[in-house]
Amino acid sequence: MSNPKVTVSVGIWTRFQTYDLQIAPSLTGMAHEFDHHGCRVKIQLPGKPRQSDWNNESSRVRCFHYRQRNGRKYPVSYRVNSVDMTIDTGKIRNIPQNSIGTLDDRLFDSRQIKSLDSFAGRYETIVDSAFERWLNVLRWKTGIYTICPYQENIQKSYWGINLIDLSTNKRFYRPPHRVTVTMLATVSRKDWHLVQRSLEVNLDVPIWQLYLAEAFQRKELEDVRGFILSLAIAIESIMKALIKRHIVASAPPKFKETVGKIGIGRILDGWVKINFRNNRWKSLTEEIKLVKNVFTERNSIMHRGSQPVISKDKQNEFARAVSIFIETAEKQMRRS
Repeated sequence: MSNPKVTVSVGIWTRFQTYDLQIAPSLTGMAHEFDHHGCRVKIQLPGKPRQSDWNNESSRVRCFHYRQRNGRKYPVSYRVNSVDMTIDTGKIRNIPQNSIGTLDDRLFDSRQIKSLDSFAGRYETIVDSAFERWLNVLRWKTGIYTICPYQENIQKSYWGINLIDLSTNKRFYRPPHRVTVTMLATVSRKDWHLVQRSLEVNLDVPIWQLYLAEAFQRKELEDVRGFILSLAIAIESIMKALIKRHIVASAPPKFKETVGKIGIGRILDGWVKINFRNNRWKSLTEEIKLVKNVFTERNSIMHRGSQPVISKDKQNEFARAVSIFIETAEKQMRRS
């Protein structure tokens, strides 16, 4: 039997959980629309709930605050548990006609599935950053900063990415759900003894280690902005400490003042040329480039208010490069 194809305008649809989001009853069903990284984004509140669902735990909208008059209940506010996001990708695709309104990957051949998976994957970071941008503006303009607090092990979107036909808003394809298992590092006997030794001599944890730990935790919480800012602070603090010890310790006051005014980017450009007497720096060319990229992202956030869109693979590269940079710098400080 033939399976005719139709041309559709492809959209992305997903649903995000929302925590501590309370709205006026008149807002049910309303939406915000905005442009984000070349796409048109729509975030929509769920519609008015039936009164029988007010206390239903599975309901997208619940009501805990209401007034009662003449035996009838009138909502004062609603608690919203999820919002829908639709993204107009601006892309056109030919798909099997009978796939619209269904989610059956058997309607696609292996080549089409590979293509659709790749297409959907390109929007994963855009979807997350668009939701984050909406939350940031929502908190800012309402002054309600506790909406959707960061919480560990809570998945932002529990519906995944779905491809839809924008003309009908019907889904036609959903990539397979990916489960990522995080392998935890193991504390070794050697580590345990190092901790004991540090505690005994009352060592303070270096400020860069505190921010490096914070960066890794921010990454796990998918707080990309906080991840980048914490990484940048960790790098800058250890660079300043190392330069102060290695270069400026016995320098005249004017020289110290000049060095203090040099931007981090310029210092990184000439980092391997500094006479550290450590050949390992010369083998870290790629890591130093990535460290500099962290500052480029940091500057976009701090000076232009940009919301970073960085893939998980690139985040891992940044984290690894900064860890190696700090480890090498700490060894250098012990030698200086």
